[in-house]
Amino acid sequence: MTQLKFILISLFTLVVGKVASQTNDSVRDSSLDSVTIKAYRYTSSVKEQQDGRLVWNVSKLKELPKILGNADPIRYTQMLPGVQTNSEYKSGVNILGCENSHNSLLLETVPIYNVNHLLGFFSAFNASHFSEMSVDKITTYKSVSNKLGGSVTMHHDDTHPSSIEGELTLGMISSQGSLKLPLNARTKLTISARQSYLNLLYHKWLSADEGRLNYSFGDYNVTLQHQITPSNMLRVDYYAGYDSGKFGDADFLANMKGNWGNQMASIQWLYAKRKFKLNQVLYTTRYANKLSLDMTEVQGSIPSSIQEFGYRGSLQWRKWLLGGELIYHKIRPQKVNIKGFYSTNEHQSLEQNPLEIMLYGGYTHAFTPQIHGTLGSKFTSFNTTSKNYFQSSPSASLSYNNEVAQISLSYALNHQNLFQTGFTDAGLPTEFWISADENNAQYAHSLLVNASSFIFNRRYRISADLFYKKLYNQIEYNGSVLDFVNKTYNLQSNLLHGKGTNYGVSLMLQKCTGKLTGWLTYTYTHSRRRFNEFNLTKVFPSSHERPHDFKAVITYKPSKHWDIGGTFVYASGTPFTPPKSLNLINGNIIINYADYNSSRLSPYMRCDISVNYKWTENKKTEHSINLSLYNAFSNRNELFWRIKKSQECKYAYRPVSFVLKILPSISYSIKF
Repeated sequence: MTQLKFILISLFTLVVGKVASQTNDSVRDSSLDSVTIKAYRYTSSVKEQQDGRLVWNVSKLKELPKILGNADPIRYTQMLPGVQTNSEYKSGVNILGCENSHNSLLLETVPIYNVNHLLGFFSAFNASHFSEMSVDKITTYKSVSNKLGGSVTMHHDDTHPSSIEGELTLGMISSQGSLKLPLNARTKLTISARQSYLNLLYHKWLSADEGRLNYSFGDYNVTLQHQITPSNMLRVDYYAGYDSGKFGDADFLANMKGNWGNQMASIQWLYAKRKFKLNQVLYTTRYANKLSLDMTEVQGSIPSSIQEFGYRGSLQWRKWLLGGELIYHKIRPQKVNIKGFYSTNEHQSLEQNPLEIMLYGGYTHAFTPQIHGTLGSKFTSFNTTSKNYFQSSPSASLSYNNEVAQISLSYALNHQNLFQTGFTDAGLPTEFWISADENNAQYAHSLLVNASSFIFNRRYRISADLFYKKLYNQIEYNGSVLDFVNKTYNLQSNLLHGKGTNYGVSLMLQKCTGKLTGWLTYTYTHSRRRFNEFNLTKVFPSSHERPHDFKAVITYKPSKHWDIGGTFVYASGTPFTPPKSLNLINGNIIINYADYNSSRLSPYMRCDISVNYKWTENKKTEHSINLSLYNAFSNRNELFWRIKKSQECKYAYRPVSFVLKILPSISYSIKF
């Protein structure tokens, strides 16, 4: 009888332990014959999957510190290990030492070519419209498009609401809202919008240096989702975003005006039944920008655009994955139109219309329950007016996983046929896209080792990435925003061609459970280039290199009503090419540059603080008020360097920072 009691107690203990491990409570204690069972709920906003992919729950962003009242997804992607950005005015991402254009920014499976709003303070992704965001640090055979780096993907919420759901946020710079409308039992419509009113309150505070800034932006998302059958779903997506800015410079009696924006439309069919999955997407996406300059005796404009019409399909059956893409690109690179006292400089834009065809396939094999391997390849045909490229991009991975720890090794040969260039030193969207034609297709060998483990009863997680990447046929723009006003300006003469090397390590310590959650990260990146136009033995730092990058994200929930958060960033300054001399002749700026990327901006440091109070009404409606401080330590961070006229009427380069170092904000949100 005693043995029977012991067996029953043991079985009961195991069952209770299993249930407790799945509970939603942060910590639950129960005693049974002096045996204490504890389980911890994963409450952190970011999770790392077994393959190294980082996944965000977008709803958790509201608990993190807000920048100007906005918890931006891309901004928080930059706080992850191995992910960096060029500077404060860029909302793009540099993954494992790769520049922004080497990484894909995707709305589901459709690329968005520019995600900057307000010089990078906001991204084009309205968080209220999405449920999840994922970050892949390396491109494999099954990745969308051909890129040398990684990808950031925004995912829709596939659940069906039983009644109307909505969310509205009123801030001091912009307001945004979202509605989920169940049209019937199987159809829902999601509508989201965001609009800025920057000039009403903040335009003097956000002006850079002594310049005058007038600026506005907006975003609009519409998603229609219909569940045809339990196994079939149809989704129609539309996105449009715009930016409009005017900037005045008293030193040169100059006015710059820019208009840029994205449009995207797609229709997606998903079929999933048992071990068979089918995904098909028909889409178009477009980005266009136009920058104009009006000086005393010089007027000019530099418009550019890129558009895609594409089909993408994939089929997964058991351990096999097969797919393909067909993309027609319509590219209008930089077109320079300059008229003035000194000269007239008009260049017809080189129109490029390449056709890209991709086929891929791969297989995943389980050697043991803990050891898995994946092998696959992507085959690409990229056809331009003058060249045809045929590329093979194999990738392979091997991983070991158990309940506590995982380690993986990944290799990939990647190709990229579209790349971005242009001057970036003014904080304006002056970059543009070109295809592999006069400039050869880029390719890179990538190696990534990822390891992670839970510690201290799964309350903490430590992870590390060790990466190496060898890049070929790299290009960078050598010059400044004012080069194009000169008669002799030519794009190709301003491009540097060469090779590159990225390597480094990223570390992360994450607290996963409890009222206090967050993470600490450190990333070391060595990103160098060797250009053919210079001495081949001389190596230069890439324009986006930040060797040392330390970040911290902390969230504290003392009660169900309060959320207190803080972020901290300390990073090395990015390189730039200073001028040795410059003169203004007949309205034209003549610049003699020093060695390429021979100087750096000062180290970057910023701390943001956010306090959020929320309460519920009738158990259906949630209200919240957010108070935040951007750059709470009032550090004067350098954004870029520009030409500045001194009191002696001499011209020189000087650093530019925002006029107001601390930016406070308050916002109100309602969710129903």
